Amino acid sequence: PGAYCPDGYRKLDCNIGEYQNSFSASSCSSCQDGSFTTETGSVTCNLCPMGSMCPNNDRDPIPCPAGTYQNSYG
Repeated sequence: PGAYCPDGYRKLDCNIGEYQNSFSASSCSSCQDGSFTTETGSVTCNLCPMGSMCPNNDRDPIPCPAGTYQNSYG
Protein backbone atom coordinates (compact mmCIF):
# COMPACT_ATOMS: atom_id res chain seq x y z
CA PRO A 1 0.00 0.00 0.00
CA GLY A 2 1.07 3.55 -0.74
CA ALA A 3 2.98 2.36 -3.79
CA TYR A 4 2.50 0.77 -7.21
CA CYS A 5 4.38 -1.55 -9.53
CA PRO A 6 4.12 -0.19 -13.09
CA ASP A 7 6.04 -3.07 -14.64
CA GLY A 8 5.25 -5.84 -12.17
CA TYR A 9 8.51 -5.76 -10.20
CA ARG A 10 9.66 -2.17 -9.62
CA LYS A 11 7.96 -0.52 -6.61
CA LEU A 12 7.34 3.25 -6.76
CA ASP A 13 5.69 5.43 -4.10
CA CYS A 14 2.47 7.20 -5.05
CA ASN A 15 2.90 10.90 -5.81
CA ILE A 16 1.56 13.71 -3.65
CA GLY A 17 -2.20 13.95 -4.27
CA GLU A 18 -2.45 10.20 -4.99
CA TYR A 19 -2.97 7.07 -2.90
CA GLN A 20 -3.03 3.30 -3.16
CA ASN A 21 -4.56 1.07 -0.49
CA SER A 22 -3.95 -2.35 -1.99
CA PHE A 23 -0.98 -4.58 -2.80
CA SER A 24 0.29 -5.30 -6.32
CA ALA A 25 -1.40 -2.30 -7.94
CA SER A 26 -0.15 -1.08 -11.31
CA SER A 27 -1.07 2.57 -10.62
CA CYS A 28 -2.17 4.99 -7.91
CA SER A 29 -5.51 6.80 -7.70
CA SER A 30 -5.98 10.56 -7.37
CA CYS A 31 -7.63 11.84 -4.22
CA GLN A 32 -11.29 12.65 -4.83
CA ASP A 33 -12.66 16.21 -4.73
CA GLY A 34 -12.80 17.40 -1.13
CA SER A 35 -9.81 15.31 -0.04
CA PHE A 36 -6.05 15.70 -0.17
CA THR A 37 -2.67 14.25 0.74
CA THR A 38 0.58 16.17 0.93
CA GLU A 39 2.88 13.17 1.33
CA THR A 40 4.25 10.61 -1.10
CA GLY A 41 3.38 6.99 -0.46
CA SER A 42 -0.10 7.67 0.93
CA VAL A 43 -2.48 4.81 1.68
CA THR A 44 -5.53 7.10 2.06
CA CYS A 45 -6.49 10.71 1.45
CA ASN A 46 -7.53 13.14 4.18
CA LEU A 47 -10.97 14.75 4.14
CA CYS A 48 -10.92 18.50 3.85
CA PRO A 49 -11.72 19.84 7.35
CA MET A 50 -14.65 22.05 8.26
CA GLY A 51 -13.84 25.74 7.85
CA SER A 52 -11.49 25.05 4.94
CA MET A 53 -11.52 24.45 1.21
CA CYS A 54 -9.40 22.01 -0.75
CA PRO A 55 -9.23 23.16 -4.37
CA ASN A 56 -6.17 20.98 -5.00
CA ASN A 57 -5.74 17.37 -3.91
CA ASP A 58 -1.98 17.79 -3.49
CA ARG A 59 -1.90 20.83 -1.17
CA ASP A 60 -2.89 21.67 2.38
CA PRO A 61 -6.42 23.00 2.99
CA ILE A 62 -7.01 26.74 2.70
CA PRO A 63 -9.06 28.52 5.40
CA CYS A 64 -12.37 29.87 4.11
CA PRO A 65 -12.28 33.59 3.31
CA ALA A 66 -13.70 36.04 5.86
CA GLY A 67 -17.49 36.08 5.77
CA THR A 68 -17.77 32.53 4.39
CA TYR A 69 -17.80 29.09 5.98
CA GLN A 70 -17.76 25.40 5.27
CA ASN A 71 -19.76 23.48 7.84
CA SER A 72 -19.06 19.97 6.57
CA TYR A 73 -16.08 17.78 5.84
CA GLY A 74 -14.93 17.10 2.31
